[in-house]
Formats: sequence, C-alpha cells, structure tokens
Amino acid sequence: MPQNIGQRESTRNRSMGEDHYETPAYAVVPLLPYIKSEWNVWECTDSLGTSKISSVLRSHGCTVQSTGKQQIDFVRDHLFFSDPRCALKVKPDIIVTNPPYNQKDEFIAHCIVYYETSQIRSALLVPITTLEGKQRGALLGHMGKELQLIIPNRRVEFTGKSCWFPVMWLCIGMQLPAQLNFVDLQKE
Repeated sequence: MPQNIGQRESTRNRSMGEDHYETPAYAVVPLLPYIKSEWNVWECTDSLGTSKISSVLRSHGCTVQSTGKQQIDFVRDHLFFSDPRCALKVKPDIIVTNPPYNQKDEFIAHCIVYYETSQIRSALLVPITTLEGKQRGALLGHMGKELQLIIPNRRVEFTGKSCWFPVMWLCIGMQLPAQLNFVDLQKE
C-alpha cells in the first residue's frame, strides 16, 4: 500500500535525526553482568565512539569498535569479517546498540543474520512494543531460547528527550538466566 504524504514526511523527518535518542549510562548497566569484559563489542550507531553505551562498556573492560552510517551502514551492508577491506579491525563478539526507532526491524533482522551466520550475539535497546505484530512475531519467533529480554522496572529518560514508551534490551544468543529477565533500573 502506498504511503500518504504525511507518512512519507514523518519517515523523512525521523531519518534526519528526529528518532535519535541518546542512551544514558544507567540504561547500559543491566547488561554488564552478561557481557564478558574480554569481549569485543561493536556499537554500530556511534560514529564518534563517544556514546554512553561505548563509554560504559569500555569502563567494563570491553574493547569497543564504534561505527556509524558513514563507516558502515548497518542496515544496508552485510560485513564479511574475513574480508581485509572490512572497516572493523576484528570480528565482534557482540553488537550492542540503541537502533534508530524507524529502523529497529531492519537492525533486528540483521542481528539475527549475524548470529545465525557468525555467532555474533546482540543486545538492542528497543521499545517493548517491538514484540507486537505479525511480521515481528514471525521474525523473532523462530529464535526460540536464543531470544531473551532484559526488562527494566522503570522507563529510561533518554538524554535531551523525553520518552513516553518503556524499553527493553532485546538480546540474541547471550545465554541469560531466563528468557524474561526483570531488573531494577537505578537511575543516576
């Protein structure tokens, strides 16, 4: 079905940065017990390497490779880590990011492919409503026990923007204690 002008304009505005919500450091803390400090992390939406996600994971001891659309377009490019032209220095153990809201489906689909083809785990900070819908249900449903959730007990206040929706860490292949993991989110 064709989009109407309002939908196209809304999508264009979001793609220009209106759906960029900077993740606060305290939102990353619930991941730390499940991320080994020796892991190599790929933060694929942080072109400068200065996001709170990157800094918290570096403080945890992880090596973080940060890229943005300018270096690697996560949605369009599929990396072959054995290719010497690959922009990443080493194959990551895990992808950790807060994907743009209007591209969350594409990010999830790519993370599933990276897990299935290269055993790269992922943790994506997405709205809880990401679990809704037939297409996402089909996409996520086949992951079985490899799909786990970390669900905070309160909403995250993203830097510089208020957010009306609750979020969760959608994790693939991280071997969490349970498929649903509820955590007490301690705000700074």
